[in-house]
Amino acid sequence: MRWSLKVFSAALVAWLSCISMADAGKVCKNRIYNGGSIGGPTRSAAKAAAVSSWSATVALNNGAKFANWGNATSKSQPCTVKTTAVGANWWYCSAKAKPCAYE
Repeated sequence: MRWSLKVFSAALVAWLSCISMADAGKVCKNRIYNGGSIGGPTRSAAKAAAVSSWSATVALNNGAKFANWGNATSKSQPCTVKTTAVGANWWYCSAKAKPCAYE
């Protein structure tokens, strides 16, 4: 019984240290920023433009170090598609997330 507890305790400590090391020095803002609804001819183009707009908004409000989409948390990128008068599809996406940076 003692051996199982020791093994479990060691595994728990190792697991917790991995979690804390992954986020060591990571600082996140409490506010979720929205880059606005951006349109494009494809979903991927509209999503990329929305992330770019989110990054610009965050950089303006919090500094460039917080503008990295890859570091952000609570991310969402909802998209809709609309058909134009000439029958072409046009995608609209927004990028919303809490900005984070490593210090």
